[in-house]
Amino acid sequence: MFTDLLNQSLTIIRTESTAALNNIVEQQETTYGPYPCRMGRPISKFVQSMPQTKITQNLRLYTIISANVKAGDIALIDGDNYIVKNIYKPANHHIECDLILYQEV
Repeated sequence: MFTDLLNQSLTIIRTESTAALNNIVEQQETTYGPYPCRMGRPISKFVQSMPQTKITQNLRLYTIISANVKAGDIALIDGDNYIVKNIYKPANHHIECDLILYQEV
């Protein structure tokens, strides 16, 4: 029943550091998913500055418990990139987390 409500697709993009034999740390982007998900209603904040306006949107994300999601990941949903914050797993049933979208207009 819960999965019937998940009508969007989530792809996780994570930057991971790996140390080579010569002790030089290399950054590598790894993609996980897609996972079914659903986003809650956005809460927007507008900041007028020169020369651009900054828009911040906060949303709630719901997805399956087996999704590989960590705080600081980039969540790609419907072509927009969100930053993942505050992960919560109620009764180990599903994952809820906050998403933040920063835009300049």
